Amino acid sequence: MRRHLLLTLALLLLPGCTIYTSAVPLAEAAAAPFDELLLGEWAGPDGDEPADGLPLRVYRFNEHEYLVEWHELTSALSSDPPKRTDHRARMFITKIDSVRVPEHPGSPR
Repeated sequence: MRRHLLLTLALLLLPGCTIYTSAVPLAEAAAAPFDELLLGEWAGPDGDEPADGLPLRVYRFNEHEYLVEWHELTSALSSDPPKRTDHRARMFITKIDSVRVPEHPGSPR
């Protein structure tokens, strides 16, 4: 349960930062474990959409990877209505000892 919470928090924090993509991944996606419990829609603690990027939606991309969707709200001026930008990323989980690390190998094609 604790590992799922840490992974979920890591996935929820992705919209607030630049997603790191490496030319040399920590592991291969083909060897990644898949956890059905991560699938679905994830919202804030109140079940609302309190923050940019929420809700986060996680789908099965293939037998080892997830497709993660979220949105970003931006406005040039505080008086402008926010503009919504939707994002999608393919991700997989790399297990290092007992820690599961989300990796982003690139965009879905």
